[in-house]
Amino acid sequence: MKRFLTFLFTSGLIALVCLFLQTCKKDKVCRLDDKCENFPKPEGGISTIKQKNIQKHAPCFNPNNSNEIVYVKEENNKSQLIKFNIQSKVETVLLNNTNIVGQPKWGKNGWIAFISNDYQINLLKDDGSVNKKITSSNYYLYPAWVNDSSLSVEFSFNLGVPYFYCKINTNGLILDTIRNSSFRNGSVNSNNESAFQLYTANPSINLRLDKNVSQVIELENNGRFQITGIDWHPNNIDIYYSTYREGLFKVNKNSKIVTKIKCGCDSRSYRYLSISPDGSKIIVERVDATEYQNNTGSWTEEGKIIIMDIDGSNERNIFE
Repeated sequence: MKRFLTFLFTSGLIALVCLFLQTCKKDKVCRLDDKCENFPKPEGGISTIKQKNIQKHAPCFNPNNSNEIVYVKEENNKSQLIKFNIQSKVETVLLNNTNIVGQPKWGKNGWIAFISNDYQINLLKDDGSVNKKITSSNYYLYPAWVNDSSLSVEFSFNLGVPYFYCKINTNGLILDTIRNSSFRNGSVNSNNESAFQLYTANPSINLRLDKNVSQVIELENNGRFQITGIDWHPNNIDIYYSTYREGLFKVNKNSKIVTKIKCGCDSRSYRYLSISPDGSKIIVERVDATEYQNNTGSWTEEGKIIIMDIDGSNERNIFE
């Protein structure tokens, strides 16, 4: 009897320790503190969202160098495309006075693909020496490199339904299209698998290999889980994604298990993300909201470029 009671006590103690460790681990990732809070919902909705004078957006790693990124900087209503070395802190302005829609994508071939404000595909040499527009009709979004000579993109005739998945070469020649099959926030891995979001009622992450599409996960349709970025890990198994208000996640394409990397909230949300070519780091646009006005429901936003370890630890501003 004494042995049995000792066993029960020991088992209970182990269970409590496990629960405590699990809770601590969860709190470490997801606890909302004074830097991350959800704002009260104002009556009548949000009045205004102000933007700070300098905004930094849409970072993307150099696929050949984990110490280099490209990002979009906005200052005084003017945009620049900037190359930045994380180690040396050296900035190189690649383009001045340009408006870029979405996230530029850096290819292994030394070209950066981006969408200009007329929704056309542009290619820029990563030393800034050559800039060329390769399309002149239709409306394009979400470029992603398939290989050195072709991109996957989404296009439509009027920025509306029907959306097309499109494969296009670096000369602007369309190689393949799939009607009513979007490529929102698309990313392509080295096995030629695409991870992307379909235009459906609920946000979802889907896989395409050739013309076969399958769903990996479907998220809640409450606005907070709106997908704001997708990227493959170099292991070709894990898909990382960001959401409008709920944080950073990864999902295993085989098991469909979802892991929360970072918590998001009204005052700290994550947008476009990119995984380093060695698979050890995440670079992401983090939008910090401050100066919340309870009487009007307004706040001020600032876009920052944040780097962290692949598990979400050691989060820091790359410029500090």
